[in-house]
This record gives sequence, C-alpha cells and structure tokens, in this order.
Amino acid sequence: MVYEYGRAIDYQKKFFPVCDGVLRQRLWVAMPGNHDTDESNFSSHPDAYAYFHYWQQPLNGPVLTTTPSLRGDPKNRDAFLKAAGSKFPRALNFSFHYTNVHWTIIDTNKYNNMRDPKLRDWIDADLTAARAFRWKFVGMHHPAFNSARKHADQQHPRWLVDLFEKHNVDVVFSGHVHNYQRSYPLRFLNPAAGSGLVVRGNVLPDKEGRNGVIYVISGSGGAGLHNGDQERKPKTWQPFTAAFHSRVHSLSVVDIDAGKMTFRQLTVSGRELDAFTIQK
Repeated sequence: MVYEYGRAIDYQKKFFPVCDGVLRQRLWVAMPGNHDTDESNFSSHPDAYAYFHYWQQPLNGPVLTTTPSLRGDPKNRDAFLKAAGSKFPRALNFSFHYTNVHWTIIDTNKYNNMRDPKLRDWIDADLTAARAFRWKFVGMHHPAFNSARKHADQQHPRWLVDLFEKHNVDVVFSGHVHNYQRSYPLRFLNPAAGSGLVVRGNVLPDKEGRNGVIYVISGSGGAGLHNGDQERKPKTWQPFTAAFHSRVHSLSVVDIDAGKMTFRQLTVSGRELDAFTIQK
C-alpha cells in the first residue's frame, strides 16, 4: 500500500490524504504485499508493518509457523506486537463474502511456504465452503503467471494453482509487477521445482473457451511501470498472455450482475485498455 517499508508515517502522508474521498464511499480490503510485511526492521523503521494497525481484516485464516520477520529493536518490536494484538499474524490470510462473490486472500510473501500443508488445507476448506457462491475470486500479491521480464522468476504461487482449478475459481487477481496483464483461461499441470522460486510445469491456455482460470495482474495503479517496451512486442509475451499494457497507468473495474461478470481495465481518463465478460 505504501513504499518502501509499510510505515505508519507513509500511510499518513501518502495513502490517507490521497484515498480519503473514496475510502469514505466504498468497502476497502487489502492484501499484503512485499513492501507491507516482508521488508522491514524495527531499528531503522520503528513504525513498520502498519498494515496490522490500519486494516481491519477478517481474522478467519490460519496461523502458520512462517511469519514476517520481527528484526530490530526489541522495545519497538514488543510495542508493535502489543498494538497489533490478534491481527498479527492472522490478518495475512483470510476470506470474506461480498454479495454473491467469495474472496480468498493469500499471503504470497517469501517467508510464506506455498506448499505448507496447513496453508493448503485452509485454502481447500475455504473454497469448499464457498460452493454456494456463484463467483469465486482469489487475491494474492505475487502473480503465478507473468509475461514481464520484471519478477519473471518469482513463480512460487504456482504451487497453489491445483486448488484454484479444483474449486473452479473464476479469476485470480495479483499485483507486484507494475503493469497490466491478463491470461487466457488456463490450466497448469505437473508442477516441479526449478531454481530459486521458479516452478516449472505445463501451462495449457484455452484461447477459444473457458477451460481454466483467468489470471489478472493489476499492478499499474500508481508506481513506476515495468517493461514498457514489451507492450508493443507481443513476441516477448508468454503464450498464455491475452493482454499486456505497460505504458500507461490504469485500474481494474469489475461489475457483477447475477451470472454476468464484466471486467474493464481503464486509464485515468477512462480509456478502456482491455475488457472481457464471463457469463454463467
């Protein structure tokens, strides 16, 4: 939400003054990114991890053995823990319903093991319990499928894709890469560990139908954009990519009308960069 270290002072200077008008009119729910919970130190940044102070998330997720590091000054650390209370670390993974949509929010920061059985069991149970909802969305900061050169080797969320496919998730929304990308509906088979955070496997895009999950990277909302040159070089995109816009800032707008979902990617001026619908 704020750079670089998720500090309270940066929320007060860079977030609330900018977003105040919209915050008063709409429900806002955040999913933690690397600058929110993965890169801080209580000695150099005593007001770090403000995500746990300012956001009131549902506390219905698992408490995992891997959590954000609490490095630095012990007094500042203890003050943080007292102030955060039960929100640390439970506010990292959670789910909620909004009308006929179920959202599952997953913390994909590097301290979190995507293959942790406790995390996988919670996601599986959460999506099983969401059968009654017509629409199922997943939010996670790091994308599983990315055509940009930036962060191309950070593929660790792919270990969760089998669960999304099992439960017929409609769309997975991510950020991290500072541009806009949309995949074709796709399936991912035979995951295998590569070097670092690379996860190899067989990506099967369905360019003509709806066989699979759509993956949207909506990371072009404000920070400096990544890989602007690739927008006009489709040969540099992965075969699963249906749309790629990296030269202008934009945001995603989703409208749900019963069994129809309409997605639009809009610039600040309202120009439509991309759009798709799902009917069911």
